[in-house]
Amino acid sequence: YIIFLNCFFIFSSHSQIKCWRNSEGIKECGNKIPPEYSQKASTELNKSGVVINKLEAAKSIHVISEERRKTKELQKKIKADMTLLKTFSTKTDLILARESKTQQIDKEIQLIKSRIKVLLTNMESINSRISGSTAMVEKDLESLKIDLQRIDKQISESQNFVSTKEQEKRIIEAQFEKDIIRFEELMTQNK
Repeated sequence: YIIFLNCFFIFSSHSQIKCWRNSEGIKECGNKIPPEYSQKASTELNKSGVVINKLEAAKSIHVISEERRKTKELQKKIKADMTLLKTFSTKTDLILARESKTQQIDKEIQLIKSRIKVLLTNMESINSRISGSTAMVEKDLESLKIDLQRIDKQISESQNFVSTKEQEKRIIEAQFEKDIIRFEELMTQNK
């Protein structure tokens, strides 16, 4: 009787049928999935032919990489949300922080614009000296032309700095606008 039970358990454990699709898409079944199809989707049937288990296909490296990227993106968003909630108590706090940053940039822009005005005045003065003097020594004329080039370069660099700061201001305003919208969403969710 004990031998019969042992044989019954051995037979019943192998009585499950495994089915898979081959490389041509044809369904095949057997007691063991061939190694070349082991990473693909399969089903297990009992001896009556009833599905008892479905196994998904193994994920490709691309799918795994995409899932990891999405997980990291979600973690980054959660961290940003937590930072936003820890840093600001109200929407007004966000608005004040935005105004403070943009006002600082405006001050820097005004400072550079006033520097540009001084440089333009210097340039006009040098041009007047060059055009007003007919008896200027060649050495002095060359020195003034070098000064003009230097001033022109400083004006160009200052104008580029102003453009960069204006772009920085637009980026800050856009980021704060997104932060305000997200802050309101989070505060609504927490109510």
